[in-house]
Amino acid sequence: MKKLSILRCLAALLVALPGCKSMQAVTHDAWSNVTANVEAGDTVEVVTTDGQIERFVVTQVTADALVGNEIHIAKEDITRLQVRAVHKGRTFGAAFGGAAAALVIVLAAATAAFLGGG
Repeated sequence: MKKLSILRCLAALLVALPGCKSMQAVTHDAWSNVTANVEAGDTVEVVTTDGQIERFVVTQVTADALVGNEIHIAKEDITRLQVRAVHKGRTFGAAFGGAAAALVIVLAAATAAFLGGG
């Protein structure tokens, strides 16, 4: 029963960790800002000048475009650009909160065993 409780807590922590990432706006008026903040492997969301919204994993950042699998968006066609980034505060909070919860569970189980409750 104790192991099941610990496994449930760990599962809840793992479910919460994807929330540590969020989309962050990248100013793209200077292309050097894009090349400094976007790299291969990043997930981006681009709104183009014709209103299209494209979300893809970047395979290459060139001197004049963002490239993904079967997608190529020129820098002059980008109206808005966001990159998926790790939110350090949420990540720290999730890790610290998960560790604290695990500690409370272990202490409660140890106390119950010591007092003869289980």
